[in-house]
Amino acid sequence: MVSHLTYLLQSATNLVAPDWIDLGGPITATNNSISITNAVGSDGQRFYRVRLWP
Repeated sequence: MVSHLTYLLQSATNLVAPDWIDLGGPITATNNSISITNAVGSDGQRFYRVRLWP
């Protein structure tokens, strides 16, 4: 992460044909890091990615 840039955290339940879901809104990095909490769901395994917001 780069400070002062904005990122979006997304998750998917599989990587075969991933349907990425946004987890909240964009987050701006501070001190070269971001922090987010995502509650454990009943859908089992999850995959995550962080994307630079536009």
